[in-house]
Amino acid sequence: MTSASQLLSRRETVVCGLCGSSRNEQILDQDQHGLGLKTVICNSCGLLFLNPRPTADAYQAFYEGLYHKLYPSRLAFAGSSISQTTGEARVRSYLPYLDGEINLLEVGAGDGSFLFAMRQLLTTARASGLDLAPEEVNLCRQRALDVRLGTIETESSGAYTHIAAFHTLEHALDPLGMLRAMAARLVSGGLLFLEVPDIESNWHGLSMIHVAHPYMFSAHTLSQLLRTAGFEPLTVEQLQTEPFTHSLRAIARLAADPVTISYSAPDVKLTRDAIQRKVGNLQKQALLRTVRNTARALLPQRLIALLWRVRTYGFQATTGKGNPHTPGVHA
Repeated sequence: MTSASQLLSRRETVVCGLCGSSRNEQILDQDQHGLGLKTVICNSCGLLFLNPRPTADAYQAFYEGLYHKLYPSRLAFAGSSISQTTGEARVRSYLPYLDGEINLLEVGAGDGSFLFAMRQLLTTARASGLDLAPEEVNLCRQRALDVRLGTIETESSGAYTHIAAFHTLEHALDPLGMLRAMAARLVSGGLLFLEVPDIESNWHGLSMIHVAHPYMFSAHTLSQLLRTAGFEPLTVEQLQTEPFTHSLRAIARLAADPVTISYSAPDVKLTRDAIQRKVGNLQKQALLRTVRNTARALLPQRLIALLWRVRTYGFQATTGKGNPHTPGVHA
């Protein structure tokens, strides 16, 4: 079987996905899976991204064959009570922006927990979704959800009042292009609901630095990205409560007029120091990586996923023998 390092060894140098600048500085030379991926910061706008990174063809092959092996949390969440609780909490957090006639599209619908909760809580709303994974599209259809295989760039429908994307944008090789495609499919004044990992949150180790996230956002760079794509950010907030910790939530409106952007970047040295403090001892991270890789090779994937859930949410919440953890709601 092709290893991740072999598959992802085809790499290319890229410019900043926000402002297009080729001026950047390296702030980290390692990643969670030991692939030698380097993280850089753009000198013009402050966006963090992998550079060089695997080519588009390498990424496509990676998602088709190795993604779920490296990230068992997808399996851990799919169809679980935790996933359902998360979906309901998400819908409730956006309720102040869900009034009138609703035609919502979710990009990256996953197991359909958000759309399922939409159907339960907003019975008159129209809600559909897109996903790249055939397995997850099938899972959504088993729940009688209107989810299609595809991307926002190939979506032929339009006139959506709302578009939602939760932990999807950071996977895009062209996040600005993805947001512009969303803007093109929204009605005048339409709303965008967005959640991404927060690179400035209180994470540690190399948990935020890995191949599946070619871009890493802060509140500052996410706001700049939204404006560049033609949106007016209404709120960009750091989420503090499980299962939304280490995330940013943005609500943005399609701007009526073109927006002029003046990019700015934080101090590179301060950013580098902050990231390196979060990462900590790289030798310790290498040891933890060896343990994880050994577990993946020896243990069944479902057992790995179960252990991940127990570690994250505790035994009672995972097995249902106690009150499941209720995630926080952020309006």
